[in-house]
This record gives sequence, C-alpha cells and structure tokens, in this order.
Amino acid sequence: MDIKVAMTTPTSASANADASITWTGTIQTGSTLPVPTGFPTTSPKLYATIKASGAGTPATATGEATLTSVSVGSNITTLPTVTIKVKPTTTGTVTLTPGDLAFGTSSTSPAIKCTAPTSNLKTWTFTVGNGTSTPTPTPTPTPTTTTPRPTTTHTSTVTVTPTESTTRKSQTPKAGADTGAGGMAGPDGRLFVLVGTGLIGAAAVGGLVMRRRSIKD
Repeated sequence: MDIKVAMTTPTSASANADASITWTGTIQTGSTLPVPTGFPTTSPKLYATIKASGAGTPATATGEATLTSVSVGSNITTLPTVTIKVKPTTTGTVTLTPGDLAFGTSSTSPAIKCTAPTSNLKTWTFTVGNGTSTPTPTPTPTPTTTTPRPTTTHTSTVTVTPTESTTRKSQTPKAGADTGAGGMAGPDGRLFVLVGTGLIGAAAVGGLVMRRRSIKD
C-alpha cells in the first residue's frame, strides 16, 4: 500500500528537551487498507514510528493517535495526525525518516502492521541549539526600619524625716561618759535640784537683809 508521509519539524529545539514532530500520513488513491476480522473496533489506534539520527537522539521514536470510523470488512481511508517526540542530548542536526506503522491496541502486538522501506525515503532535518534557562531571581529581602522609641526614666529622691516622738538624741558631755538621752527627754530630777538651789539662795539673801535691819535698829 502507498502512504505519503509528511513531517513538521520544530523551528527551535534545545539539547536535553523534548522536540515535537507532527506526522501526517495520507493513503494514496488506488491503495486500500481493509480491516480484517478480529480487528479491535473499540478505540483502535495508529502507532507511527520515525527513525532519527544526530544530536544524540534515540534511533526510533513512536507516537499514537486514535482511529475513527473503523468497522470490520471496510477500508481505512483516513489516517489521524500523530505527534511524535524526540529528545536530543547534544547540539547539532537531527535527521528524520519515516518508519513502520501499526494498527490496533498495542504497538508491539498490532492487528495490522505496515513495514516502511529501508531506502529511497524522504528525509527531514532540524537544528538543536544550546538549552537556555532563565535564572529565577532571588528575591531581595526588604529591610524593616524600626524607629527606636525613647525610654523615659523618672528619678525620685525620697527623704525620710523622723518625727520628734520617735527621735532620740544622745549627747556625750566633755570628759564624761555618754549619759544617754536623759538631757533631751523633758523634765527630770535636775529641774528640782535647780529649783531647790534657787530657794536656798533666796532664803540666804532674805536672812542677810533682816540681819542688817536688826543691827541698824
């Protein structure tokens, strides 16, 4: 059977990144692809394989797409578009050629298999460049400005003045022992001694006056 294959290659490819290839197949006029007995009609798929070389790509890559309007005994007339991914590992040029086709529910155990010829195949190429990565900027921390708050210090001086009733003073007379607080404690026996001394003195003076009068008389 005659199937015309076309591939759309990526315009920008990088090393170590998947490159997507769009595979399109068209069954040519005059070719038939009948659906055999036992062909799975529930979600059957087309598995398209391409061969790759250059820039560290794998030798083959396969993609899949679901077939529609398939019934046993009829012909498959339309093929779905298949996306196939290859992953180059270095920079350079990748060359692609069509590979085998498989129909069914598994690419390894297909219900129908179409083997691609090994020569006189059309080729497609694309260029692989260096991978570019945009560094993620590290956020700059925003400094937090803290205005210092003044601390007010209050200093208080407290003077404790003892009351008269609780103050006791002690005076030490010259060349004498400490007599304690007796001199400041209020009236005591010394007051009476002084009063008595005054009375004796007054009596003596009075006696002298009377005596002089007696002599004169």
